[in-house]
Amino acid sequence: MFFVILTYFLIPAYYNKNEVKILLQNQIFDEYDIKVKFAGEIKYSLFPKPHFSTKNLLITHNEDDIVKSNHTKIYVSAKKFFSLKKLKIKDLVLKKAEFSTNSSNINFFINVLNSKKNQNKVIIKKSNLFYKDKNKDVIFLLKIKKLYFLYDKKNLEHKMFLNSEIFNIPIKLKIGCLLTAWIKDWLHESHMGFPVISLAFCSVTL
Repeated sequence: MFFVILTYFLIPAYYNKNEVKILLQNQIFDEYDIKVKFAGEIKYSLFPKPHFSTKNLLITHNEDDIVKSNHTKIYVSAKKFFSLKKLKIKDLVLKKAEFSTNSSNINFFINVLNSKKNQNKVIIKKSNLFYKDKNKDVIFLLKIKKLYFLYDKKNLEHKMFLNSEIFNIPIKLKIGCLLTAWIKDWLHESHMGFPVISLAFCSVTL
């Protein structure tokens, strides 16, 4: 019986890797509104939970690569391994990623955080977010120790936890926002290029 169960859980290791990439790309877009490109090989691992991993994942927006993740894990449901077409992704984990943001693409990140499509987590660990001006000079660096977010369908609420550091100042945030008010408005940009976002209807815990 043990070997039968083990054989079942090892089935994804024999999927066609190119077909797996296409399926994962499509599902990540459908579930998270994120367009990704696999710039490297993908591997399947059983432990600690079934997942595919890659060391070079790119997130694109308007044909630009705005995120490079050096270690990505895409967890999958352990149900229906007999058919690749029925494979379903779960949590998405980015580790040692570099985010390149500015006033023209920051709304992409807001839309992803504000998406109500999926209840699974997006988790970011040991990563850096560079916010740049129009000349591509870095205005500030946000060191992300851990960030995760998800949409709580039961309570109609977006939830985000952030453990980070900026200007050598540690920042910890827990944000819970109602469906219609997680981001109230995209108001304007200051002369420094920082976006001004209203979080008036959110519960924020420092």
